[in-house]
Amino acid sequence: PLAAAARYEHALELVGLAAPAPPRDAARDAAAFVRLATAAPLSGGAGWVSVEVGGCAHPTVEGWWVGLYARDPSEAAPLKVRHLDASVPGFYTHGAANFTLRVTNHRVPLRLVLLRKGLFKPVVVATSERAVEFDTYGAPLGAHLSLLRGGKGLQVQWTTDHTCTSPRVRWGLSPESYDNEAAAATATYTPGDMCGSPAKDVGWVDPGLIHTAPMAGAQPGQTVYYVYGDESEGCGFGAEASYVVPPAAGATSEARLLLIADMGVTQEDGSNQFNDMPGPANVTRRLVAEAESGSFDPHALVHVGDLSYARGYGSLWDELFERVQPVATRVPYMAGIGNHERDWPGTGCYLCESRDQDSHGECGVPYEARFPMPTPARDSPWYSFDVGPVHMLVISTEHFFAAGSPQYAFVEADLKAVDRSVTPWVLFMGHRPFYVSSNNNEPHWGDTTVGIAMRKAFEGLWQEYGVDLTVAGHHHSYQRTCHATGGKCAPDGKAPVHLVIGNAGARYSPVQSPQPAVFECTHLIYGYARLRANATHLTTEAVAGSDGRVFDTLTLVKPPAAAAR
Repeated sequence: PLAAAARYEHALELVGLAAPAPPRDAARDAAAFVRLATAAPLSGGAGWVSVEVGGCAHPTVEGWWVGLYARDPSEAAPLKVRHLDASVPGFYTHGAANFTLRVTNHRVPLRLVLLRKGLFKPVVVATSERAVEFDTYGAPLGAHLSLLRGGKGLQVQWTTDHTCTSPRVRWGLSPESYDNEAAAATATYTPGDMCGSPAKDVGWVDPGLIHTAPMAGAQPGQTVYYVYGDESEGCGFGAEASYVVPPAAGATSEARLLLIADMGVTQEDGSNQFNDMPGPANVTRRLVAEAESGSFDPHALVHVGDLSYARGYGSLWDELFERVQPVATRVPYMAGIGNHERDWPGTGCYLCESRDQDSHGECGVPYEARFPMPTPARDSPWYSFDVGPVHMLVISTEHFFAAGSPQYAFVEADLKAVDRSVTPWVLFMGHRPFYVSSNNNEPHWGDTTVGIAMRKAFEGLWQEYGVDLTVAGHHHSYQRTCHATGGKCAPDGKAPVHLVIGNAGARYSPVQSPQPAVFECTHLIYGYARLRANATHLTTEAVAGSDGRVFDTLTLVKPPAAAAR
């Protein structure tokens, strides 16, 4: 397995399936135990439990750890791992310890398992007598909003276990007063829908039922109060949430957006999970504060690919939505697809034949089920939407995009149809960057290689239809160019500025030195971007997740007459 390590970003991706302790070790391990010390079931989407371990022989050399499992350890990977090492007070001295874990509700009871012999060939020593349980698995979890097609309203999506089959949303214009109701459409996916391992086997976590319900009819600027759930026994409704309807397309209003890419999830309890990322915790807290404080009042959160970094380990989708729910139930959460959501050999995507197991068997299935974007068809994850004076076109950099492809035809028709007197600003968004300062020049899937191919496809359209700004991720950094076209700065400024915002949490990517001439700045700082636009001014601010400081600002200005350029 070590020879395969180059394919992975985190050592836990090499964890082996656990085996029972051999008989010769039974006596030595007889005293070892793991115990759930928290008596009451947990509530809601996540909670903390206390764990006790003891009787662990040779604690400094046996590679002891505790895994949290949703399935039998001989069949599945752990959801998370707590290494019993020098970071756990008392363990190396006594072979015993107490610690806490933050546990997310995955709609099934979970088991604590004590193991030794490290990650590659772990041996089960003990299992907790009591499972980690939540008081209900039918309560709505991981709720998030998104925009309906054509600006006709919003929809809310959530998950439950498989018992809740009458889901609905209720909403109105006053707190606790719901004059409207709509039934939710329900879907799910199975291991058979996945394309490969680990998504279809060791990483599989049942997603439960995924419910999506529309809320239409409220006017821009109105506050909508809503609840969602199911009255069936064992189910129930979530707490009341609210949102302000975003402004409709129009140059007389202002748009305020939060922009992120390449975020993922991290654990903050001392444990590790598959694809644990170093930067998301601070960024997520800042995003929640942006939505709750009222100082910026965003109209939408736009996530440009590489969303949860689940990459076949299904529990990370639950982890992502549990963490972003406080912001995603207040503003629409719009998402583009990235390589770690989609790419898998033989599935008809742009890079799938050359590299690519980047989705680790998911091949876009969880993305499409969990992000109901206004796309034209299944596995055609490109779309556009308007917020006030801004038109946003979201493409898939993972699908074929050259002239003659269905995606290119969509892009050309969409840009041609934009009325610049209504939406003077046009943003072009996709996961992989169009311009990038990167050392990755691999001849087919490298950052610069794909960027050149996309520029060849789209730069003519950007120039013809006056695209103002491109936004991408994939490279785990923040980068900003001059107004650039043809690989050079445009002396008259009549070309898009290109942003890379892949700095929301994933491990940093190396940048070139010296920088290519078109780049005005590059930063390895975890964070996100704010965007504010009216008819004549568009401003972006790069915000550090650690302390909220603004470390880069871009302002684009156009006179009112230029809106129709």
